[in-house]
Amino acid sequence: DKSLDKKFEPVFDYTVYADVVDINGETRTGETTVSAGYKGLMLSTAIPTQVTLDSLKSLTILTQNMNGEFEPAQIEVGISALKIEQRLLRPRFWERPESQVLSKEEYTRRFPHDIYAGEDDWENWEKEKNVYTAKDSARTKGEFPLKGARLPAGYYEILVTAKNEKGEEAKDIRYIEIVDEKASQLLRPQYLWSRRSESIKPGETTSIQIGTSAPNVYLVKEEYREAKKGQKQDRFGLQVTTTQQTLQTGKTSFPITATEEDRGGFGITAFMVRDNRFYQFQDRIEVPWSNKDLQVEFKTFRDKTLPGSDEKWSVRIKGNKSEMVAAEMLASMYDASLDQIVDHDWNRPYIWPYLFATRSWDPGANFKLENAERWEKDEEEKYLVKQYDELINLANTRGGYEMKSMAPGVGNARAMEKMTVNVLDAKFSKAEDITASEGYYNEDGDGVTDTTKMIQNPKDIPPPSIRKNLQETAFFFPDLRTDSEGNIEFSFTTPEALTTWKLQTLAHTKDLAFNQS
Repeated sequence: DKSLDKKFEPVFDYTVYADVVDINGETRTGETTVSAGYKGLMLSTAIPTQVTLDSLKSLTILTQNMNGEFEPAQIEVGISALKIEQRLLRPRFWERPESQVLSKEEYTRRFPHDIYAGEDDWENWEKEKNVYTAKDSARTKGEFPLKGARLPAGYYEILVTAKNEKGEEAKDIRYIEIVDEKASQLLRPQYLWSRRSESIKPGETTSIQIGTSAPNVYLVKEEYREAKKGQKQDRFGLQVTTTQQTLQTGKTSFPITATEEDRGGFGITAFMVRDNRFYQFQDRIEVPWSNKDLQVEFKTFRDKTLPGSDEKWSVRIKGNKSEMVAAEMLASMYDASLDQIVDHDWNRPYIWPYLFATRSWDPGANFKLENAERWEKDEEEKYLVKQYDELINLANTRGGYEMKSMAPGVGNARAMEKMTVNVLDAKFSKAEDITASEGYYNEDGDGVTDTTKMIQNPKDIPPPSIRKNLQETAFFFPDLRTDSEGNIEFSFTTPEALTTWKLQTLAHTKDLAFNQS
């Protein structure tokens, strides 16, 4: 398309279709997409926007042609430090103006905490100096090591340049923040900075971190849990504990220790007001029901079996702390191809409570409570569907066969899920004897017809064994129980179908600990 300017580097996609007829007269159809452009080098990078100190060891840089294949090229990486904006900026109430009447100096003097242009976005900051440069050849998997790179905490621009043998060049610019987790002060001025908690078990301690660059900030923090019977609760059924604290500049850590009563999790909301702006932080403290998990280990297991083989498998069940438990297990194995019709999976029942409630505040109307949502998962509806056998509908037959349904295909492939052939008073004539021609492909592939000694007496050929056990379910054991050592053994005979088998287990104890696999 000559109407497109070359400087925009347009890419044109073409679809190629091909039909091939083999020696048997069967047609195979295929298609592919070919991309063409004015430049045959494509550059892509996978660089995180934030990393911790001393963890930036390498980058992922891929050079490819228009069709996604590896393109050899020389890579140059330049890393430049950015000049951090030192003003404490609050978010806009309006859209960024297209032009400014006041100069930046006059604007910041009158409005010291408001954004003038785009200085709140660190991708717009000025570059101070180049701090690292490296050159290397592109690799097929994209690894680009940063040898000797020791960058301090800060904000950086990464410029990647690639050039292939034809002299074609491609560039990509990325921005990255390197964080020092042990630092007590914030890397750049912010009204509210936070770091969320980690999942913990009862008796363990985690912490949330809240930081600010503004002095003497009054912070209100709420912890809310599902209220127990007899406890004081709000109108949403939550028990809320509120505390206040004055924060100084820097990071403040709030340690949190979970108890058994906290299983299912609880929430935290913290908010503050500064320079006529409202700031809020929300987090969920995850305290999972890990004490209701079981470990299932297959001591004997085979991922490949022979048709009709006798199998004896052994399973060991342990508690979440590897302790001995008495458990019952449901196990089954069936033809995995049935999942193409309807997926079938067992799931752990929803029994133990989980806190889904959230609380948030709105600065309007003297800080009213904006919303709180209490969500409880409903128990899955149980119902039974019984299907009875029915006669084949002969009225729907077409030319001696009946099309039941069409399964979705992929690409140009056409797949039919099921076909039933109805032969109605068909008469067949005996075929005449014919002589087969020499095969196109010979035994050694040299183009010369080979001679093979044939067995003269057909009676010497043993008759093939006919597979009879073609059932779709290999086994179904609803109440396997552990012995005194937590072991379960069961035996079965593999059906003779040549297929992939799907094994499922669901184990549980009397105190409703589960494992599903």
